[in-house]
Amino acid sequence: MVNQMQKESILDNLETKSKDIGSRQDKEKNGHNILAKFKPLSMDELLNMDIPPTDWLVEKLIPKEGITIIAGPPGNFKTWLLINMAINISRGDKLFDTFKTQQAGILIIDEENHLRILKQRILLLGGDPDLDIRLISKKDFIVTDKQAITEIIKYCKKEGISVIIIDSLVRIHKNDENSAKEMNVVFRYLGQFYKYGITVIITHHEKKEGFGKVKASSKLRGSTDILASCDSLISIKAKEKNTVIEIQQPKSREEESINPFELKVCKDYGLLCFQYIGQEETSETNDEMVINILKKNQDGLLKKDIEEIAKNEYEVNKYKTRESLRRLERLEKIIFKKGKGTSKLYYLRDNNKQSNLEF
Repeated sequence: MVNQMQKESILDNLETKSKDIGSRQDKEKNGHNILAKFKPLSMDELLNMDIPPTDWLVEKLIPKEGITIIAGPPGNFKTWLLINMAINISRGDKLFDTFKTQQAGILIIDEENHLRILKQRILLLGGDPDLDIRLISKKDFIVTDKQAITEIIKYCKKEGISVIIIDSLVRIHKNDENSAKEMNVVFRYLGQFYKYGITVIITHHEKKEGFGKVKASSKLRGSTDILASCDSLISIKAKEKNTVIEIQQPKSREEESINPFELKVCKDYGLLCFQYIGQEETSETNDEMVINILKKNQDGLLKKDIEEIAKNEYEVNKYKTRESLRRLERLEKIIFKKGKGTSKLYYLRDNNKQSNLEF
């Protein structure tokens, strides 16, 4: 016969085995759930997927269902341009009479300006009561508040809103702006919007200008994770006593950044508007850039070194630099010597020397 102590021992063993089996089943279930969530794609599956091209809210400038940052120093028309952009998108009109937009309902969350200021600026920019735009002003919206995010998303879905404009980044969180880890949290919350098909446009401040030339992408205040987290960065700068605005696009994840362009600030019939002056035609300027680089390096430079200087000192990408190199070769303004493999060492043309020699 089995005594009481043996019974208890058997029951304990059965309970332990049952827990082990349950734990193993839970792990297997969790593992299955994780794989179902991530579902790794094979190369064959990826290359055979029908993925549509980039869909632009504003042609070349603002991709749909992403995050675009509009950056600039204080007092450089950031809010004015945001409102102007909202009006054009709401109507489906071209931005600055140049860039196509897709008509959309808009929610503006403005933690910088009171409704009084927003009303004045909307009227000055030609806004009217029929615009499909809603406004939240000075309501202490914090993006890391889960309930606030949930309610905003519900409201957008109910009202057919697919664009949220936020002014400004610093006002909607309490995290350390200089911490990559903490700013990553902020942008993860912002990412909840585009998971529901909502495009986010948000303003941010740039650092105070110091001495020397600084790349526009390096001017953003705070952690580099801010730049890494956005899909498009638009940098604006007012000049000529606030009569002209220079627009640059230091980053475009979806497509090659557009050339810088300028807007003229116009006041007419009591209204304010931004007139597109024109996109900078950089081909000739880039040719001059390459010539200047080679003038400073008379012993010649490899293509990769020219590209590096062009990128760091002139903010010109390698593709445009290569275009200039090819054009200057055709025009016989520069020559090259063949190096190892496919490398080339470029010089300014000297008619007294033989060109394209191996070394």
